[in-house]
Amino acid sequence: MPSASLTGPSNVPLSDPQKVHATGNAEVQAAIAQDVAENRVILYMKGTPGAPQCGFSNMACQILNFHGVEYASR
Repeated sequence: MPSASLTGPSNVPLSDPQKVHATGNAEVQAAIAQDVAENRVILYMKGTPGAPQCGFSNMACQILNFHGVEYASR
């Protein structure tokens, strides 16, 4: 499984990639809260924007890119 990272539409890292290995609900909520606080739009996806690993992720990236939306992904 690829490591989680924050990237923009051109697959350029937005910040230092950090793996999130949460062991409890509070840790998961904290990681999500941080992502939302730091990014106007974030896409939780399978793969990366440059290489989506499922149809939904691919379509979501295509839509965001088509509309010129700057987004992070994890």
